[in-house]
Amino acid sequence: MKHLSIVSLVLTMLGGSVLAEKMPGSEVAGLMGQGKIEFQAGSVWTTLPGNRYTFTHGGSAGEAGTFKIFSNGNVHILDEAKGRTIKFYFDKDDSGVPALIYTTGSGAGKRYPIK
Repeated sequence: MKHLSIVSLVLTMLGGSVLAEKMPGSEVAGLMGQGKIEFQAGSVWTTLPGNRYTFTHGGSAGEAGTFKIFSNGNVHILDEAKGRTIKFYFDKDDSGVPALIYTTGSGAGKRYPIK
């Protein structure tokens, strides 16, 4: 009984992040296929024809290049100007709002909800 109480307390403290569920590739493709995704932090993703994208972050030049969506929901983007690959996935917490989670780079593990 004590073990269950501790688990319940931890789940309560962590809130929705524990309940977040990774989106499968088909849902990610639908989301990215909408053309423009605006994030609460101010970044804007724009999907272009031919699996190309631009991704602006506030006042910075941002990124542009190609992307690939995998069936497990992982996304790899190639920032052509910087010659680097960035990896992320989307999840949905209990509120149902999708968020981007970086798996590589300085932002690894950070969660960025969509507006």
